[in-house]
This record gives sequence, C-alpha cells and structure tokens, in this order.
Amino acid sequence: MRASRVVSLLGPLFFALVASGLAFLAAVSPARGQAASPPAEVLDQLERAGEAYEAGQCSRVLAIYAAIERDQPGQLDGIAHYRRGFCSEFLGRGPGRPDYQAAAALLADEVQHPTAPLEAHFYRVNALLNLEQVDQSKAAAQQAVAAWKAGSLLVAQDSPDAWFRLGKLFRDAGDGPGAVEPFRRALETAEKRQLPLRTAYLERIVRAAREVNAGQLLLMASKELEKVAPQSPRASIGLARARLAQGDLNGARETYGALKSERGDVGMEAQYALAAIDRAEEVSEAGLAPMRELADGRPLSSLSIEELRESLVSLVKDVANAMSGPAIEVPRKRRPGTRMAPAPELRDELWDLQARFSGVLLECAQRGVPMREWAISHGFAQLVYSPLEKVFVHQQRERRERALIDVGELESSLQD
Repeated sequence: MRASRVVSLLGPLFFALVASGLAFLAAVSPARGQAASPPAEVLDQLERAGEAYEAGQCSRVLAIYAAIERDQPGQLDGIAHYRRGFCSEFLGRGPGRPDYQAAAALLADEVQHPTAPLEAHFYRVNALLNLEQVDQSKAAAQQAVAAWKAGSLLVAQDSPDAWFRLGKLFRDAGDGPGAVEPFRRALETAEKRQLPLRTAYLERIVRAAREVNAGQLLLMASKELEKVAPQSPRASIGLARARLAQGDLNGARETYGALKSERGDVGMEAQYALAAIDRAEEVSEAGLAPMRELADGRPLSSLSIEELRESLVSLVKDVANAMSGPAIEVPRKRRPGTRMAPAPELRDELWDLQARFSGVLLECAQRGVPMREWAISHGFAQLVYSPLEKVFVHQQRERRERALIDVGELESSLQD
C-alpha cells in the first residue's frame, strides 16, 4: 500500500507507556459498533471465514460467505465485505470494488464507536486504498493513530499481527518513522510467541524500514523473511542488503556469495555487490573509509535513486579525468626491474576517488539499484571490478603500447 513520509516525534518510550498502561485492556475483545449482533451460527461462520482468510484459503472464504448470504442475507460485516472483495479479485472471480465500497461504508460507521477494534480501522483504510481514495485513506489512518495515542484504540500485546497492523496504520497516516516501533514490536512478539508473521507482512516491514533508513529493523525483518522463505533468492538478497545497511560487510559478502551463481537479476546483483564490497575493503586497508555523505553534507542514504545515479555519473567523470594523470616507474618488489605506477599526488587522488566511489557503490548495492544497467549505460563496469590504481596502470600500459605501435608504423613508412 502507498504511504508518504513525515517526521514523527513518537518514540519507543511513548509506546512502552501506552503498552504497559493498557495491556490488561487489550485482552478484552470489544464489540463491533452498535449494530445488533448476528445470530450465533453466523458469528461462527464469520470466525471460520476469518481463519481461512488468514491461512490464505480464499476459495473457502468465498464458499462460507456464499452460504451466509444464501441462508442469512445481509449479515456480512465490513471486514467480511473487504475479505470477499479481496478474495474475489485474487481468484479472478469478479471485481472487488463493490465489496470494498460496502466495507468502507460499514467500517466508517463502526470506527465512530469508541470501542471499535483495531481490525475495523485497518480494513477500512485498506478498503479506501483499494478504491484509490488516497486522501480519505490517509485521514482514516490518522484517525486510527490519534485514537491509539489517546488510549481508546487498543492493541493486543501478544499479537504480532496486531502490532503489524498498527505499524501499517502509522505508515498509511504518513508517519513512516512512527511505524518503526510497532513493527519492531511485531517482530519481537512473533519471535517470543513463535508465531511467524506472514511473508507479505515481513516484506512490507522490510520496505518500510528501508524507506526511513531504520537499519536495525531492516535487519530483523530481513532475517525473519529468510526464515519463512529459505529457498527464496529474493529473501536472501533482502538479508544481504540489510547487512550492508548495518555495515556488516562480512555478513553481506557471505550472503551475496551464495547468490552470485543464480541466474538472472539476482545473480548479477550479487556479483556487482561483491565487487562493491571488494572496493570498500581495499579503501579500508589503505587507511581510508568509504564515503557516507556528499561534499554538501547530504548523507548518501538521503538521496533519491536518481540523485544517487547522478552522483555516480559525476564521480565516473572525475575518475576519467584522473586517468590522464602522470605515471612514473617504480622498482618492482619481488623481481628486478621497474613497473608503472601513478605519480604520488595522483595516487592519493585515486584513493580519494575510490573512497568516494566505493561509498556510492555500497549505497547502490544496499538499495538494489540496477547497477549492471547503469554500468553499461555510463561505461564504468571496469571501475567496479578493479581498484582504480590498477585501472590506471592498465590504461597507461595500453596507451604506451599504442604509442609504440604508432612509432613502429611511422618508422616502417619512412623506410618504405
């Protein structure tokens, strides 16, 4: 679902205070709205449909709702309408829009009651989003978040799904940073109770954490995603990116290393990421550090994808200019003779450029940008896969060989 980003002042302490103060209330399941309760038989069917929905059994969900509509017309509540709309679209059995509209209307009435449950707010916002009513969905999410802050909207403390839904409401309300704490609680509760979050929820948390640069949350969610989808290269790529975000180059190298032989985009991303790690480690060995912010003080993590690309292209131009610098001959270390090397001042410049370049490469790898496509478009693949000093020496050697060939051809033509 879509969510914009604004700054939130809500911190973990506030969450802890609310959680501790209301934990005993959250165990109570409040009644839904003020409408008359459906017959016991229908309540049982709605509960079974909810269980089937959580298990991803959409065919069973639709069959139960069809039976209710046949025997007890008009008894579906707002959440049931949302689930029927989703499952109808998912299975290709018809448009979901009529049910989303019914869900939005019914749940709008329900959430006006002070004891309306978290689920009612959650599915109302989802229905509005699926109806592409962006402004209304944001306002509805903000209403839910305000109710939670005021203490009238309760979260079951031992429910990972409930904490996830609160986090999503924060995101849908436009407060990406505010979503971090409930998402963290969702992951911790899931681990504590051995109730893994579904894959779709974990993927949303990974995206949310990446959007606000919440490195620790990103790592936690990526590790859980790899557990529930251990055979998924995509899950492993997510874990590798998270490890990069945490500065764990060794852990990222290990994860990418297991993926470099995969076919397609996954394998190519892993190969470029491993090269980026190599360049960064060479910089560290030289006593420098990969760049983390631009000369104007902006962190690389704050750049948009297009700004990141522009920074990379600008650096490639700087490197290209440096490659025309002076070369010298220096003694070989292990055998007689000399070898070509950049002049001392140029060598320092090349290492400074590699520190900047490797920092941008790591940020690109962490974001999962199409680095191969960029490298081909802008002609910098060689700079990714080799240290800049080595690239310089190689280019200087090629220039010298071309010059010798030109001289030889000139002498030959003069002799003729």
